[in-house]
Amino acid sequence: MLPNGPLVSYNYRNFMTISQLSSSLSWHAGCDGSLLLDDTDTFKGEKNSLANKNSVRGFETIDNIKSYVEKACPSTVSCTDIVTLAAREAVFLSGGPYWAVPLGRRDGTTASDPNGALAQLPSPIEPFENITSKFTSKGLQVLTLLDLLNASSVCPNRHDSDTTLVLLDPASSTRFDNNFYRNLLNNTGLLQSDQGLMEDNTTAALVMNYNKYPYWFARNFGASMVKMGNLGVLAGQNGEIRKNCRAVN
Repeated sequence: MLPNGPLVSYNYRNFMTISQLSSSLSWHAGCDGSLLLDDTDTFKGEKNSLANKNSVRGFETIDNIKSYVEKACPSTVSCTDIVTLAAREAVFLSGGPYWAVPLGRRDGTTASDPNGALAQLPSPIEPFENITSKFTSKGLQVLTLLDLLNASSVCPNRHDSDTTLVLLDPASSTRFDNNFYRNLLNNTGLLQSDQGLMEDNTTAALVMNYNKYPYWFARNFGASMVKMGNLGVLAGQNGEIRKNCRAVN
């Protein structure tokens, strides 16, 4: 388990930011840490693309963890593994499940085309059918989509400051639970893409089961995070172990 305190605090907002960072990290070229790279004069990465700017956050938390890890075991643990572990810890410390995380990922030395990132990343305002298609194109099942949508119940307010978040589940804003699915059954899902789950017979039935059996949801959520974290992994001699998550070595 990663150390608590200033690194991964018992804070649901921290869970949301780290879990969303983990989701976005896996989505573009794969789970290779490319999203963590800062832009330079000669390099334009994914962090400031329209799909991610002022939306994906938690980078400073990952920087802090990396600094501790590098002091203890230099050039050993990749930034990609750190994000994946931090997401698990933040979920657990917020009252959610704990699951085994496969390790050994390496960091990428390039980033995806920022415009490609915009096209690939599911948007909360696009039709449910489009989001489903993006998940299945990655080899993920609809059940995985249903699990991971629960990690979207806190979103940044794009019309306000970079530090303001909008609670999409105000009744359950301080803990990880299955209240997201109860909201959908009550027709109080705030995003078009979320409420669209109830318009499909298959996903509507799953929503009802997740609301009724929270332990089933908790078990499946961990499995879905593992599946997402295995997308496009670099291993062996591919990639590198970055010393600084924001820049290639």
